[in-house]
Amino acid sequence: SLSSSVSAAFILSLLTLSPAAALTPPPGHFAYVVNWAGSSVSVVDTDAWVVTATIPVGGEPSGVAVGAGGYNVYVTNRTDQTISVIDTVSNAVWATIPTGGGGPGALAVNSTETTAYVIDGPSHSVQVLDLFSQTVTATIPMGRLCSYIAVDPSNRYVYVSGGDGLSIVDTRYKSIIA
Repeated sequence: SLSSSVSAAFILSLLTLSPAAALTPPPGHFAYVVNWAGSSVSVVDTDAWVVTATIPVGGEPSGVAVGAGGYNVYVTNRTDQTISVIDTVSNAVWATIPTGGGGPGALAVNSTETTAYVIDGPSHSVQVLDLFSQTVTATIPMGRLCSYIAVDPSNRYVYVSGGDGLSIVDTRYKSIIA
């Protein structure tokens, strides 16, 4: 139908252009899409193009990332200054991690799911969070507005873009190298 085609096209555009939606790896075929005004995350079955669950999270969710194994989805909550960790089997929040800062946005999780890198918009920085201790271990000043973030598969570099270009962060030294 037209409405399902429009919905599918909208979700696909979110998945390719926005840090506000993420796909789980096969065999799941689910998209997790933040609902900023609704303080929730919609779970979309991408085979049937239907919402299968709506999960309450913190205030103004803005960024989302799926862990490498597909079992955890990490959602930043701007007004609560937290990350909600969703179990993809039960579709329930099992942990809430404080980020501090002024408003977490886009985030990326390394391939071993030990570290999250979170853009903090108001401070123009990237926060490094230890996911086991659930604490901020470093804050990396970026000196400019940041919009998108990704971790390379080796976990050695974090790529941060926005404003006037791309910055590369060395994860060992937690500093900008390019």
